[in-house]
Amino acid sequence: MKDQLQFEDIKKLAYGVLENFKSVCERNDIYYILSFGTALGAVRHNGFIPWDDDIDVCVFRKDYQKLIEAYAKEKDSRYRLVSTEVDANYSLPHMKIIDTSTVLYQAGRRNNYPLGVWIDVFALDNVPDNLRERKKYIKKLERYQAIWSALEYERKKRSSSPKTAFKSIILSLISAYFGNNSRNVAIKLEKLAKRYEYDNTREAGVLPFFPYDRNKSIFPKELLENSVDQKFENDLFPIPKDYDSYLTHIYGDYMKLPPIEKQITHHGYTVSYVGTK
Repeated sequence: MKDQLQFEDIKKLAYGVLENFKSVCERNDIYYILSFGTALGAVRHNGFIPWDDDIDVCVFRKDYQKLIEAYAKEKDSRYRLVSTEVDANYSLPHMKIIDTSTVLYQAGRRNNYPLGVWIDVFALDNVPDNLRERKKYIKKLERYQAIWSALEYERKKRSSSPKTAFKSIILSLISAYFGNNSRNVAIKLEKLAKRYEYDNTREAGVLPFFPYDRNKSIFPKELLENSVDQKFENDLFPIPKDYDSYLTHIYGDYMKLPPIEKQITHHGYTVSYVGTK
């Protein structure tokens, strides 16, 4: 469709959301860091990973509510914070800042109310120091995320093996317990992520939602609390000061480019400006 925004346009709009986020954080004394693929893009490309339009940032849990309050006071209506705390229709277990001049539909989601071009904002939560306790805790988070995903996204075609059928029955029963509502599970995940909020633990990580091995989102707090400015597109943004340890933990040899066939974006959505068809 001629009114759908193209890849490079979406990247420019997402960068505008990031610039707004930076301004809000600086005016409200909120500490944040570029994270995951965005931190990788900053180090390896001085900007976006060329085949990606994603922007991820992290804030410590103590600043999460502070960020909600900061955006509630903002006079610029173009950029809006959405989370389970402020939007009754929102069903993801982490926050987004969206550009309200755009409307974005993501393929495969059941709760597919329109958002807008966004950046993802992840809370950093404490994890228990005891490794056995941590392992049980992470497994519980992963179980709830599996339930959330089953409710949030359309099911892909699965094999008809007895094992798969049994898992499907169990998941259906658990899903029914949550009223077949992914938002209820997202709220549960966020509550579970805050279990150690007031504990003085040595490490922290992104817990409510993580698409990969959750252990790769967990770091010593000292690494997360110390940042250095790094060029990302047209401005400087904070990334972990020891970015080599941070990126190696997540990606291994992070400076090595993936094969050409894997240099593709995985986002399945369409974006247009509000009011266009």
